[in-house]
Amino acid sequence: RSWYQQLLEAARVALNPSSSQSATHGALLVLCSLLRHASTDFVPAAYQVAADSIKRILPQRRNPALHQCALQILPEMAIACPAAFAQSQVSDALRQLELSMREPRYRLHAFSVQALLL
Repeated sequence: RSWYQQLLEAARVALNPSSSQSATHGALLVLCSLLRHASTDFVPAAYQVAADSIKRILPQRRNPALHQCALQILPEMAIACPAAFAQSQVSDALRQLELSMREPRYRLHAFSVQALLL
């Protein structure tokens, strides 16, 4: 197994809903890096794990560090797999950004992410 696969598997385990917030945060950072730096044949697997995780994490907005990290993955997903992002994620991503902009503690970060997406 490649180190990409090992990292992705560790991230997948850490993204379990019963994992600690720090483990989830670390897994999100790993996914962000994998989307940015992994080989092109590996990116779809990382994208899918990120997409599944973001759908669960973004609506919660309880932990600012987790929420901001989850927001930051959105542009990485769009860059890594533009067609998949446009087809299955963009509408939900924009809705989550809009909701985040309504909360003062997330507003600046949400606007920054939106600028990267548009």
